[in-house]
Amino acid sequence: MQRDGGIFLFGLGAPKAGTSWLHGYLAAHPDVYVPPMKELHFFNSVDGNLAGRLSKLDEKRAKIEDRIERGVELPTKLDELQDVRSLLEDGSDAAYRTYMTERADARAVMADITPAYGLLSLERLLEMQAMGKSRFIYLMRDPVARLWSNVRMNAVRIVKKSGDDLSATCNALLQKVLGGKSPALQARCDYASTLKNIANIDPKRVLIAFYEELFTNETVTRICDFLEIAMMPAKFGQRVNEGLAVTMSEADRVSAAQYLKPQYAAVQAHMGRLPNAWKQNAGVA
Repeated sequence: MQRDGGIFLFGLGAPKAGTSWLHGYLAAHPDVYVPPMKELHFFNSVDGNLAGRLSKLDEKRAKIEDRIERGVELPTKLDELQDVRSLLEDGSDAAYRTYMTERADARAVMADITPAYGLLSLERLLEMQAMGKSRFIYLMRDPVARLWSNVRMNAVRIVKKSGDDLSATCNALLQKVLGGKSPALQARCDYASTLKNIANIDPKRVLIAFYEELFTNETVTRICDFLEIAMMPAKFGQRVNEGLAVTMSEADRVSAAQYLKPQYAAVQAHMGRLPNAWKQNAGVA
């Protein structure tokens, strides 16, 4: 059973901003419990499309059952999946606390790294803050680079089913975002709204880091100190979920930078600075 005073860590952030690497680092740390399912999607499912999330879990269950029949998967995966499904069906904060604490044993931190939590309402974030000794980590990446990486990730999924050209699919998706016709991808670009909500959380409970500075001993030490755990050496050369290389044209870079200009301004206002790697796109030209 989790000792009293254990820290609930909620990992926020957009896709392709380093959350998978952070998840892997924390999962390997002896003082941190991370659920077997990388992104638990508890709070955003309960507050949003719960039926859709349960449907995805059922699809995942069918795939696991097929792999078990072929002898390439362990039956324990089904138990883990059913536990998550039961948690979502309950939907209460009490059930969430029980799910995490019962599995944490004596570990000091319980980490739920789900980037979609960055889209939660302020009301929900404040409820999460009230879960005892809670912490929030928000990761941000250069908005243009992050958007293009996210576009490539989605394009790969489309191409696997359609067989279409990857570069053309990437460009089509990007134009949908820039034209305001892709609400889901647009929402993931909105650092400004997340930062506005975070400003209402106790600053001692929030750590904001830049992707471009994540893979350093300085930032990892900062994260471990924030979580009150010992610093464990990290594998900085190991990238997680690195996307396929597709070149973004200069014209598209400029268009994307112009579209995302309010995001650069919001980060500059909140953080008081931008990483050097952001400055060309922040200046647009």
